[in-house]
Amino acid sequence: MPGFSEVQCNSLLKDSWKQIIASIQPGVTEILIHPALASQEMQAITGDHDFTNWRARAAEYELFTKDAEIRELLKSQNIKRIGYRQIRDLQRRERSSKLKSD
Repeated sequence: MPGFSEVQCNSLLKDSWKQIIASIQPGVTEILIHPALASQEMQAITGDHDFTNWRARAAEYELFTKDAEIRELLKSQNIKRIGYRQIRDLQRRERSSKLKSD
């Protein structure tokens, strides 16, 4: 069975993420990605394992930092990328307001 080219894999990755992004409902949604710059160090760490290799991580990096179509889709869906610090702060505020109302 012939393998996918890097271009085909990146296209599948982008199409998959477009479907995921379009299906996100209002609220907080946790999505994990593993973006990384393509480097010799990343190649040595991850090797060439399917879906966890440095190529997949580099493709996610490019997709979520440089791809105009993904950026526009996130914007049109009113999706804001946040990190764990912001999630923690939201959880603390929510707990605090519940304690005050009890």
